[in-house]
Amino acid sequence: MLFLAEHGISSGRAVRIYRTYGQESIAKIKENPYRLADDIRGIGFKTADELAAKMGIDRKQPLPGTGRRPVHASGLGQPRPCWLP
Repeated sequence: MLFLAEHGISSGRAVRIYRTYGQESIAKIKENPYRLADDIRGIGFKTADELAAKMGIDRKQPLPGTGRRPVHASGLGQPRPCWLP
């Protein structure tokens, strides 16, 4: 919970994250903070992108291990993140 609070995540959202991911929460978020927009109700791309920026992740660079970079697809009729190669 401290990790999430240090990165600007409210206690209510932190509880939802922990309920979803359990002990793996920090590892999963460090691996790909954008997954929160898909997995956690009430967390959208904007929040996930802000968290990624606070963690030092450059949205213009591919995420490690994925080879893809996140983009918001609202202009494509999808109000969720998608991935570009």
